[in-house]
Order: sequence, then structure tokens, then C-alpha cells
Amino acid sequence: MTTTATNALHDATKAYTRPTLKIYDTVIMGLLARFVWRCPTHRFIDLYDALVSTSHAEIGVGTGYCLDHCKADIGRLALIDLNPNCLDFARKRLERFAPTTHVRNVLDPVYVSDDLFHSVALGGVLHCLPGSMQDKARVFDNLQPILARDGIVFGYTLVSDTGALGLAAIGARALLNRLRFVNNYSDNSDGLRRELAKRFDNYVVERVGAFAFFIASQFSNKGGENHEL
Repeated sequence: MTTTATNALHDATKAYTRPTLKIYDTVIMGLLARFVWRCPTHRFIDLYDALVSTSHAEIGVGTGYCLDHCKADIGRLALIDLNPNCLDFARKRLERFAPTTHVRNVLDPVYVSDDLFHSVALGGVLHCLPGSMQDKARVFDNLQPILARDGIVFGYTLVSDTGALGLAAIGARALLNRLRFVNNYSDNSDGLRRELAKRFDNYVVERVGAFAFFIASQFSNKGGENHEL
């Protein structure tokens, strides 16, 4: 991990202050995701409903929105983030699950405890990471210390192959990149597929509006096969 990469990641987390976290759900999930990035809010919740296990790790917790709204029965929950503001906000929101919180940098191998997790979510993490998709995909390698052998990794990320969505989506992407809240100019769905194929036996990527949703399981060095979501 380079100093440049670390600085870029810290820049991306600066958006998540206590005041902005209070309006995040309304602005990002309610307005931008639905009307600019053309992804209905229920698609995020549906993903969590289908895949969150009773032993779950949430990386890049944001406000805890998806976990708060999904129907999963979580017995063990770890919240993992570089930003203490996000961890504190999400912990209070999700206190019914008695979560543990961990300040970690996903550009390094992630370790929480000897007890592994059967689901790990990376909602909105990849588009905040610096570098190319090849650089960003190292986060999947860094999850191996916490993911059970039969566990599932899933999430979503903003991608740049969204020209058909119109000027508003393009303008929002340009502004967020200029502010260093995201780093996704070179990100696209095909690049994500290639990186997942290098690491997992099973994976799927589906683009919904400006987001690429992904699911992956079974770490492997032999490449993977693509399935429909």
C-alpha cells in the first residue's frame, strides 16, 4: 500500500462527516440513486435481503442504511470502516444487532477475529478506492482472512460505462470525482468481471443504472464462470 493510495482513500472518506451522514440517505439513496443514477432503492435492499447471513461483516458502513432496512436475522455483525464517524453512526442505528466496530483500511489485509463470516458486503466501497479496477480489486484478496470458505462477498459500485443515463449522471460523476469523494473514472462493469474471474469460482455482475451489482463466492486461482443475477 502506497502513501498516495492511502491519502486518496482518506480523501474519499472526508465526505462522511456527522452533518453529511444525517442527510446521506435522503440525498444519495433517495435522490441521486433513484433519479440520477437510475437505480431504484429497493434493488439495494433486495440484494441484502437475499444474501446477508446470520454472521455478517459490513465493510464501508456508510449510514447502515441497507442493513437497517433489510429483513435479515443477524446474530453476529461486524462493522468495518476507516471512518470513525460512519462506525459510530451505523453502530447506534443498528444497536439491535449488538454490532462490534473496527477501524480498518481495506487496502491492507482485514482481520477481526478467528471467527469467520459467512457474508461480507462491500456496498459503495470500490468506487471510493484509488487506482484502476485492478488496483481496487485487491480488496477482495484482503477479505480472505475474515471470509468463511463457503462465504459470499457482495456489493455494488458506481461505474463509468453510463453514457446512456444522460448529462445529469455524467455531471454528478464529474463533480464527485473532482471533490475526491469517489475515484471511478476508469471503472466499468467488464473490468469488475475480469477481476472477480481471477479470484472466484462463482461470480456475477449486473449493471442497474450507474451501478454494477456483484456477488462472488469460492476463492480460486483458476478463474471463474459467469452466472446470471
